[in-house]
Amino acid sequence: MPLPARRFFALLLAGASFLASPATAQSIPPDQKPLYELETDCSIKQGPIQKCLVDVYDQGTITYYRHRIGNQVELIRISDDPENRIERFNPQTKTWKSVASASAQFSTNTVCFNGREFCVVNPNFLSSLYEQRPGEYRERDLVKVLFDADGRVKTSCFDDGCGQAIGAGL
Repeated sequence: MPLPARRFFALLLAGASFLASPATAQSIPPDQKPLYELETDCSIKQGPIQKCLVDVYDQGTITYYRHRIGNQVELIRISDDPENRIERFNPQTKTWKSVASASAQFSTNTVCFNGREFCVVNPNFLSSLYEQRPGEYRERDLVKVLFDADGRVKTSCFDDGCGQAIGAGL
């Protein structure tokens, strides 16, 4: 679990370049065992909170997060080679697209993408970051990142600075 958490926040905080170019979806091999599974809560398009099952798979430089919410599946992948990026799978076009924003709130263990278009509560995911880097996250509750149209980091912020730096759009 620490490796995916490191990858996610390395992407959020490092100011790295994220690519927006969609690529053909790679499937998770049916016989591959997940790194971990988690029963938790998710929400889609600011809708009601629903129970969901998260399966996490590591394939070299890519970590896949498959979220099953009833009959719906949300797939997020985080890669770090050749360049870092966070992408969401579009089942209609069968392509990956860089997210426009990502945020994490430590107090609720909530990670959201594209504003609140898709959110997941992971009670272990963010708390592991405090253990790995206590000085960096001490007394922090919120981190947000906004990406430009090309998937590059446009701005990032912590806590109260997010209202000033980004505004209500994230």
